[in-house]
Amino acid sequence: MVTFIKKYTAYNYWATEQFNNILCSLSDEQLTQKIESSFPSISATYMHLWDAQMVWQNRINDIAITDWPSKSFNGSFAEAMTGMLESCEYFKLLGSNITEPELSKVIHYATFAGMSTKSTLLDILHHLMNHGTYHRGQLTTFLRQLGFTKIPSTDFITFTRL
Repeated sequence: MVTFIKKYTAYNYWATEQFNNILCSLSDEQLTQKIESSFPSISATYMHLWDAQMVWQNRINDIAITDWPSKSFNGSFAEAMTGMLESCEYFKLLGSNITEPELSKVIHYATFAGMSTKSTLLDILHHLMNHGTYHRGQLTTFLRQLGFTKIPSTDFITFTRL
């Protein structure tokens, strides 16, 4: 399982980098254009991805968090992309140094609804990497609706072929 998590967290970094390369070319209008989906725009979807990673990063490090980090973010979209990549780097480093016993470590945390709960580090990492894949799929659909035709594949298998 350690080998898989190492590869999966490296994949998450790589896939985010692929999207950042496309998203940096979009105008503010394209980033905020209303699109019907889980989140109303490319920027809102991307910020949700970053929020999720930061929430879990804080929970893993036993830092209490009571609101989505993006609520207090006032920077540019370029700064958000840098922040997201830094968070991906954190998980890539965590995955590259993790041991089998650490994957079973139980992380105790509170949900935003105030419920105390716990999850294993393995389950958290698996959830988070899968969550990123789901929303990158949405971003691909958004980009196609904006007329982009050259969107690189960010499938896990594509990453493993490198």
